[in-house]
Amino acid sequence: MTCRLPRWFFACLAAMLVVATVHADGPGCASCGKSVATTTTASGAQASGACCGQQCGDSSCCSAPACCETVRYETVMEACEIPVTTYKQETRTRTKTVCKKVPRCETRERTFTVCVPEQRTRKETYNVKVKVPYTEEQTYTVRVPVCTQVEQCYKVPVKYTEQVAKQYTVCVPKKEMRTETYQVKVPYQETKSYTVMVPYTEQVEQKYKVCVPVLRKRTETYTVQVPYTEQVQKQYTVMVPERRMRTENYKVSVPYKEAKSQTYTVRVPYVETQAYTVRVPYTEQQQVQYTVCVPYSECVEQKYTVRVPVRETKTGTRLVAKCVPVTKTRTVTQDMGSWQEQTSVSAPADAEGDDGNAGEGCSGCDSGCSGCQSDCNPCAKPCKVWVPNLVTKEVPCTTYETKMVEQPYTYTCASFACEERTRMVPVRKFRNETRTRTIKVCKFRAEERTRCVTKYRCEQRCREVMVTKCRLEDRTREVPYCVMVPVQRTRTICVRKCRAEERTREVCFTENTVEERTRMVCVRKVRPVEKTCQVTKCRLETRTREVPVCKLVRETRTRMVPVCKTRLETRTRMVNKVSFKCEQRTRCIQKCRIECQPREREVCYTVMVPQKRTEKYNVTLYDTVTEEVPETYTVCVPHTEMRTVQRRVCRPVYTSTGCGCSGDGCGDPSDVTADADSHDDADSHAPPAPVASEDEATDEI
Repeated sequence: MTCRLPRWFFACLAAMLVVATVHADGPGCASCGKSVATTTTASGAQASGACCGQQCGDSSCCSAPACCETVRYETVMEACEIPVTTYKQETRTRTKTVCKKVPRCETRERTFTVCVPEQRTRKETYNVKVKVPYTEEQTYTVRVPVCTQVEQCYKVPVKYTEQVAKQYTVCVPKKEMRTETYQVKVPYQETKSYTVMVPYTEQVEQKYKVCVPVLRKRTETYTVQVPYTEQVQKQYTVMVPERRMRTENYKVSVPYKEAKSQTYTVRVPYVETQAYTVRVPYTEQQQVQYTVCVPYSECVEQKYTVRVPVRETKTGTRLVAKCVPVTKTRTVTQDMGSWQEQTSVSAPADAEGDDGNAGEGCSGCDSGCSGCQSDCNPCAKPCKVWVPNLVTKEVPCTTYETKMVEQPYTYTCASFACEERTRMVPVRKFRNETRTRTIKVCKFRAEERTRCVTKYRCEQRCREVMVTKCRLEDRTREVPYCVMVPVQRTRTICVRKCRAEERTREVCFTENTVEERTRMVCVRKVRPVEKTCQVTKCRLETRTREVPVCKLVRETRTRMVPVCKTRLETRTRMVNKVSFKCEQRTRCIQKCRIECQPREREVCYTVMVPQKRTEKYNVTLYDTVTEEVPETYTVCVPHTEMRTVQRRVCRPVYTSTGCGCSGDGCGDPSDVTADADSHDDADSHAPPAPVASEDEATDEI
């Protein structure tokens, strides 16, 4: 397999070859053979001295005058060898260690707790809610209606009629008699009997069962599994990977090319003349008869119905709300008391007056007596006092109730009466006429023509084809593989366990009591009844009659048409207005309150009793087994070959020129050194030598 080398490899290789060639072919010292620094002239050519500028041991070399040389570069194509790496696939075999898990079955025992249900009975007390009726007095408010007559204005639409002149078109009929044949259906009676299923209903007694739910409560004991955590030491096995090496053989598919002869088919074109027939169209004039429906009008008598407006006065009834007085009695407590005169007695005044003198008069009365020694002592004063007398009695009272009363009234309505009238109507009819016209007809005639057709014939040819084939080669390689080694370790784990606890709770449950009840159900049944009816049938009879046919002639006439219009009139009427006043009244209401009563009953409940049991169970364990298995793999093996490649090389060409220097020599050695330095700088800025492109080198490979 050939590997394609990167471009940078060929670029570096070509640059190295160019640098080596320049250094090898550069000008040297005439005596010692060392390279001499070149200088660049103004024209772009490079010149070099004949001496290297160093003491080489030959005095004639460094002291004798020499000629200057001019250098120019030429591009030359030359062949070079480069290394080419190709890869070939090889199949090798190695041994790989594989870990397998082999299952084995192990029987173990475990103890577990089972809660077994157990039926028990207990007595419990429960409360029943009982309804207890009682009477309560309640005060409520009644709105008593009061009827008042109020004057109200309203608008009434009043209809009136106006005569308006209107033009209309009348078709005046012209009668003609025509005989026509028609068919009439003549009815006749037939007697037919049929059966009718007459439904009737029967009352049937039906028994049904009803489930009456009863809500009850019971106290039950149940077991709860309370979880807790416990620390346990546990050993476990860890598979630790270990890296090892093994040798394995594998096969590589190596490609090679082989020439093979192949036969293929080619379609070769050739031209052939072919005759064919063409249909050429032409036109002819031709007489054709056709039928046309020509319309014409006839007047026919037609009956039509007209709706004539008629004003009618009708009487109807409507519901009117009236307040009707109703006399009722109510209990009233009345004060039948009266004003009575009574004498009030006051105590005498002190023996001494205000000024300390005695006997100047009585300070407690205004009777005018001379002193307290008179007959009016003690002082008496008459006054009026209200003496109450509460009397309870039944008093009639009048209330008003609103009642809807039917009241007759008269109203006017407009209706329409249907009248049948006759008019002449023009009827459009058609009659068939045969006419003649000339049309163009397109026809075809056959003509023979010739054309060239390209056809193809198949030819068998042979060619050489390169076919790529592969052959298998056995190879060997070292393969790393991983082995899992079991290691025993210990860890602490938290184990979740449960302990049983007994708890108590109250549970509501519903019991259904089945009651048997009876109800009457209507059942629908049917009985057949024979009946007879008269059926009317018809038979067709053909008859002849004289029919008047009317032709209509249109005429324009004028007539006065009554137009019904409406205007609004304002009228006044008395309307009953009902208002309400509130009165407080008292009534007795029957109510119920719920009371709890204790009762006893026997309740069955289930208790879960824990029991310990032992059982055997199977556990599947896996043992790790190591096994060596051969494995085949493919390796790409590199092969390096040297290939000859054509490349472009830039070669210097030296030309000798007269330097024109004096007999003392070509110049100062320092000048030669300076020229060498400038030459190095020029080389550093000079453009690189042309290099063979990677695509050309690859194509040549």
